[in-house]
Amino acid sequence: MAQTDADQELRDAAGGAEAGEEIVVEKQRLRLLPGSSDTAASFAFEREDHTLGNALRYMIMKKYAAVTETRI
Repeated sequence: MAQTDADQELRDAAGGAEAGEEIVVEKQRLRLLPGSSDTAASFAFEREDHTLGNALRYMIMKKYAAVTETRI
């Protein structure tokens, strides 16, 4: 395989939004609830199922378990 260091011509990207094409913007799905501080916050997730909740719970418990093990 030969390598070339020559300049390449720029081309328009294929499949871009065409003129007049409607762009749909979704409603915000994550909100920071009032009352947060530098060390604590509550969030509201919309249209998420138990899969996200289980992943978050696992990561929180994993970090909590690591913190408590160092204190024993």
